[in-house]
Amino acid sequence: MVTQNNIVNCMVFLREKGRLEIKEGLGVHPFGRVPVVGEYVALSSEEPVYKVTHVRHTGFDTHQAELFVIEADDVQVIGGEPIPMP
Repeated sequence: MVTQNNIVNCMVFLREKGRLEIKEGLGVHPFGRVPVVGEYVALSSEEPVYKVTHVRHTGFDTHQAELFVIEADDVQVIGGEPIPMP
């Protein structure tokens, strides 16, 4: 279900690199569309950038997908490509 203004809500879970266990739940966040595996997302301007590793589409009333992310290593994303920070 898409909310007003074509916004979809996604529940975001942080995982540790190389592990399947969830480290922490980061809550429900609005997106213009459901991100896909390999994309980088930021939940706010004060938080780190995360890389999406898994997506589970749910169709729940509260959120349309669950995103599983890892914290990105000092990258800046321009045009969809990670670029090392100087």
